[in-house]
Amino acid sequence: MTERRGISLREAAAICGISPGAYREWMMKGLVPGYWPGTRRIDRVALERALDKMSGLEQTDDPFENWLRQREAKRADQFAAHSCGEEAAG
Repeated sequence: MTERRGISLREAAAICGISPGAYREWMMKGLVPGYWPGTRRIDRVALERALDKMSGLEQTDDPFENWLRQREAKRADQFAAHSCGEEAAG
């Protein structure tokens, strides 16, 4: 039998060995994945990857993570430029 990929908050917290409230705090800090949009389900695979990353086990260069970092950096630059009254380039 295949494990379900979408899990509840309680199941995700149990995988981490913490309470559901502590899991919510970790979500707010960006340490673990949040809910899939429009659901109350958490991606088990993404959670396992986040735990690997926190423990230092994940050493691979993930193209999605690279893209995500670049996107966030660009958004931060655009926000900073907008806050200073400058036009954002690009």
